Amino acid sequence: MTEENAEAVHGGAPHKHDWKAIVRTQEAGIFLFGLLCATCIVAWSAGSESHKGIIIGAVTTHLTGGRAVGISTALGGGLQLWQAILLASLVEGTVVCLFFTAFSLSFKKLISVRFLNDALANVHRSAQTQRARLLRWGIPGLILFVWFPFFMTGP
Repeated sequence: MTEENAEAVHGGAPHKHDWKAIVRTQEAGIFLFGLLCATCIVAWSAGSESHKGIIIGAVTTHLTGGRAVGISTALGGGLQLWQAILLASLVEGTVVCLFFTAFSLSFKKLISVRFLNDALANVHRSAQTQRARLLRWGIPGLILFVWFPFFMTGP
């Protein structure tokens, strides 16, 4: 990678990534785990001619329709229950680890991801407008606010 390619635009000014600092973070290990999960999916798909189409279909529907649709596709295609659960876990591990890494490193200003920067700015503005409510309910209120929909959602 050349020096020119290692630059990203951050706030309109060139920003050079400090790759050594990024590699030393805890997020680098999480990113590697996400890559390991993705590699396992690719290896499983490539190594199993009879299940290749099912795996590709299940991963695609999982990513576009959610966990339940992905597992249903895998089971409907002929995977055993434990295989469908394993595949869903690998997909979830890949998505969560890779997006968490991008979000966290962007938040720490170690990388610049434009859509995450915009999203964080929107969250910050929203938090500032709701500051009085947050201070009134405190951390327990924040935990309850996040916890209730957690049971119906997922990563």
